[in-house]
Amino acid sequence: MKKKTAFVVLISGILLTACGNVFPFSMNVYNDDKRIAGEGNSYNLENYEQEIEDGKFHATVGSMEGMDTLWAIDADTKATAELAYDIKVENGKAKLVFINADNQVTVIAEATEKGECSGTQTLDLEQGKNRVKLVSADKAKLEASLSSSEGDFYKLGFDN
Repeated sequence: MKKKTAFVVLISGILLTACGNVFPFSMNVYNDDKRIAGEGNSYNLENYEQEIEDGKFHATVGSMEGMDTLWAIDADTKATAELAYDIKVENGKAKLVFINADNQVTVIAEATEKGECSGTQTLDLEQGKNRVKLVSADKAKLEASLSSSEGDFYKLGFDN
């Protein structure tokens, strides 16, 4: 009986340790350009509504930590694209980043608690896949609007 109890405690400890290491990835990605530049996305996302229509993306998010791809374009040659943005953060922090085909990360805009930023950015596209990601931390409550006549927008989460 003691061996069975010890085994159950050992397995429980291993599972808790393994699961505990999964969640920090999305929460610690905010300042990690190597992870941000990766093809994958990782996030905790709650209470959100979004819409994509006619080259425009809009989302209201109750809580987000991690990163998700919002826009991408596969460029045949070097080119440029215009991206208009408006980010409002009520709680936490969020940033919009551009990742070129060489996986170089450039911050387009960043807002912290009670902050807002808006503007238009010319993106220097490299041949290949270029992306824009929304990266957030501290359970960011935010609203994001983007528009571009180039590329494709993608919904947050698994709604794609």
